[in-house]
Amino acid sequence: MNYLSDHLTLNDLKIISKTLVPNYRDREKLHKTILEDEEILRKMLSDNRLFVYIMSNSNSYMEISPTLLFSILLRHIRDEVKKHPYTFENKDGESVAIFDAKDIFNFLEKEEALDYLTELLVSFTRIHSFSTMHRIRKGIWRRLKYSDFDIDSLIRFSKTIDEKLRFRPFKKVADICLFILGIFPEYIEKHEWPLSFGDRRLASHPEIRKIGFENYGSYYYQKASNMETAYTLGLHDLLNYFSENFKIAEKTLNYLTNRYLGFHDKKKLFPL
Repeated sequence: MNYLSDHLTLNDLKIISKTLVPNYRDREKLHKTILEDEEILRKMLSDNRLFVYIMSNSNSYMEISPTLLFSILLRHIRDEVKKHPYTFENKDGESVAIFDAKDIFNFLEKEEALDYLTELLVSFTRIHSFSTMHRIRKGIWRRLKYSDFDIDSLIRFSKTIDEKLRFRPFKKVADICLFILGIFPEYIEKHEWPLSFGDRRLASHPEIRKIGFENYGSYYYQKASNMETAYTLGLHDLLNYFSENFKIAEKTLNYLTNRYLGFHDKKKLFPL
C-alpha cells in the first residue's frame, strides 16, 4: 500500500469510480483494484474529469478527503504547466509572466515529490498540540506545551529530546516554512503570524522574512535528510531534493493557491 491508497476514503473511491467508470457494475471489485494497483490509481487521479468534477461542484471540497482533493489539483497543475511555458506573478500590482513553468512540471513529474506535497498539505488541515513534562531541578517538574505549527516551539522541543529523535520536528519545521510561503505568503508580507508562529522578537529580523523562511526551510530539510531516520524511512533522497529545490516547491504551491485556492477556500481547508 502507498500513501494515496492508505488515505482515500470509501466516498473518495465512489466518486472516482462513478465519475470515471459510471457503468461499471461491480463497484466493490473496482474499488479493490484501484487500491491495489498504484499505476491505475495514479492514471485515474490524472484524469481531467475528476478535476472538472471538483471545480464544478461547489461542495466537492467538503465531500472528498483532502488527500483526493490535493492529489487531483497537483496533477492538474502538472498537466497545465506542461502546455504553457510561463506562469504569472504579481509584481508591484501588475501581473508579470515568469518563464518557470518547466521547473514546476519537472518538479511534479517526480511522483514522490507530488505525493509529499499532497501529504504536507493534508497535514496542515489539522493542527496538533502536545505537552511533555520536563525536570527543572530535583523534585520540580514543569509541563511544556508545543504545537506542530509553531517553528519556535518545535525547535525548543527538539532540544529536549535525544538527537536521534529529532527527525520529525526538523522535518516539520521545514514543512511549515514551505506551507506558509506557498499557501499563506500574506503572513510573511504583512507580519501576521498564525497561532504563536515563531518568536515575535524576530518579527522584524530578516530571517523571518521571505528569504529567511526559504533558507530556514531548505536548511531543515537538509538536516532531516541526513538523519538516520530519513534513511530508514527511505526519505533521504526526497528530503534532499526538497532542500535543493525549495523555491520551486514554493512556487508550485503559490501556483496552486493563486489558481485554485481562493482566500475563503484556503481558510476553510486550513483552519489556522
